[in-house]
Amino acid sequence: APARVIAYKPSQLYFGWRLLYPTAVNCGEANTPAVSRMRRVLRARVPHWQFNLDPQAPPDAAQARASVGSGDSSISKRTILVQDRGQGNFRSVLNLPQLLAALQAEFPGMAVEVFGPDETAAEAVRKHGRAAVVVAAHGAGLANVIFCVNATVVEIHPYVGNGHAMGRHHVNICHAVTALVCGLSYIPVIAEDGTDFLPLHVPVGKVLRAVHDAIEGKVERFAFAHANALQLENKTKRS
Repeated sequence: APARVIAYKPSQLYFGWRLLYPTAVNCGEANTPAVSRMRRVLRARVPHWQFNLDPQAPPDAAQARASVGSGDSSISKRTILVQDRGQGNFRSVLNLPQLLAALQAEFPGMAVEVFGPDETAAEAVRKHGRAAVVVAAHGAGLANVIFCVNATVVEIHPYVGNGHAMGRHHVNICHAVTALVCGLSYIPVIAEDGTDFLPLHVPVGKVLRAVHDAIEGKVERFAFAHANALQLENKTKRS
């Protein structure tokens, strides 16, 4: 049978009975109705076994439906997922190996996975759908959190914020909006260096604390006003 989720290729022609085309918006201005609608439609059409920890051994269908639907930790809540933007790209994480090693040492009871830039749409669904925490530098890959369930998003913002038209230390909160629309928790972290167009180093200690807070349920609901606090932290570090 054909895959339920396919990756678009510009060289191919596609036919379908229905086309969902979200309205394009400026960076930093998430379209909340479009996000909510796409989340409902896509998750409803993905086989539940996609969220199993072992893709080669799907669980019993009834068990999978009950576990994913309830957010049960036995299937959908056992991983810490770290997004890898690749090397040499905007906001790529220069100390990714150190971050992964620290997470594995700090949380030995959880699986630490990596989602790379060349993985398939099916892998995006499966890995994000079973993650308890997603750690990622700011970027388009965070759109995949629409597949998360009862998870926490830890977003790494560059030291010099993006969206310079709104101020040198502006923090782009578009993915915070996506997380909130999806009913997820959200923790922003400022990188040690980097800009919107340069790689960065992740503050490993701060990320570990954020993941601890996420797992222990200590995350307060993110408010857009918190962006001002992030901007103040940036300015303080630079002064």
